[in-house]
Parts: sequence; C-alpha cells; structure tokens
Amino acid sequence: MIKEVSIINYPYGNILSLIRAFDYLKIKINLIDNPREIKKSNRLIFPGVGTFPKAINFLKNNNFFKEMQEYFYLNKPYLGICLGMQVLLDNSEELEKTPGFGIVKGNVIKLPNKNNSNKIIKIPHINWNLIFYNKRVNHVFNVGCKYMYFVHSYYAIPNEKNDILAYTDYEDIKICALIKKRNIIGCQFHPEKSGKDGLKFLKDFMTL
Repeated sequence: MIKEVSIINYPYGNILSLIRAFDYLKIKINLIDNPREIKKSNRLIFPGVGTFPKAINFLKNNNFFKEMQEYFYLNKPYLGICLGMQVLLDNSEELEKTPGFGIVKGNVIKLPNKNNSNKIIKIPHINWNLIFYNKRVNHVFNVGCKYMYFVHSYYAIPNEKNDILAYTDYEDIKICALIKKRNIIGCQFHPEKSGKDGLKFLKDFMTL
C-alpha cells in the first residue's frame, strides 16, 4: 500500500475531518495548493461541499480544472467525495446548468420533495444509510463498508448502470451512492464522517 494521498485544498471542502481520518490510518497527506502538483500525485482526492457551479468556478479560476482533466487520463486513482463525485458527470442543474468533467456520462439533479407514494420528504437528505453494491461489478469496495453518512440535496444519475458501484434508498428514492470509471471513484456519502465503515472505505481506496 502506498502510504501517501494528495488532497486538493478546496476551501469549501471538509478537509479537517478527512485529514483526521487519514492521520488515524497513518497515511501521509499532501495538501495541494498548486495545481501543477496534481500530476505528480499517486492518489488524488477532491472533497466537495457547497454548490456545483461554485466548485467548477473555483477549479477553473485557479487552474485546477485542466490539471485534473489531464490527471484523469493517467489512470491513477481518484476519489471524489460528495460534490467531488458530482463534478465527474456531464452537468448539474444546481442553481444553473453547469458542465462538469464528463468522465461519467449522466446528470446531477435535485432530490424530489415527494417520493413515489407522494409522501413529502426532507431535503437535504441527512442520514446514515445502508448502501447496496452492484454485484455485476467486481471491485475492492464490494465487501464491508455498509453504513455511510449522507448530506446532500442533489444526486447523480449515471447513464450506464455499470458505472454505478453502489446505491442507497432514501424514502423509496434510489440514490447512486458510489460510481467508478477505471480508477476514478466517486462517493455521494462522506467516508470521513462514517465511522469504522468510512475508515475501511478510505483504507480500501489506498489499495487501488
């Protein structure tokens, strides 16, 4: 296992909790402020909190977007957390239609305020949820890592089912919880806030 991971120092991300999680796992952290350091990384994490347009504007205005695009084609492991997962898709409808990286084909849409039974549901979705794995896709995450912590108002809808590694249910709404494209991983949940299952997830990411 490579005992180092690079984290984009995104000012709106949940950096401190992520640092504490990797400190607990005794994994060295490289906080990236200079986008040119991205391609030197062996494993890259983008932890996102906030709105989709704000995240994309930050990445583009600070020259991270292009460097991340180039990193994705190096086939090195990437983990996008919450908004860091959503930016992998083609676009999001949050606030205004905004293009993402387009690594995973699909869109990000707002959670409905009613479920299929016309029951009013709370938004944002804030809860611990059991995640269910796509058994058709073999991956290191297919064992363990069951209960994860979610905080979000928008969710990803990938076009290809094989891009979905796991999903969860919220008030009868099926939510994509984990996506993959080659070594590019995205999770809608927050592993850094998900206790022992979240720590196992981060540890498993380090084996890619």
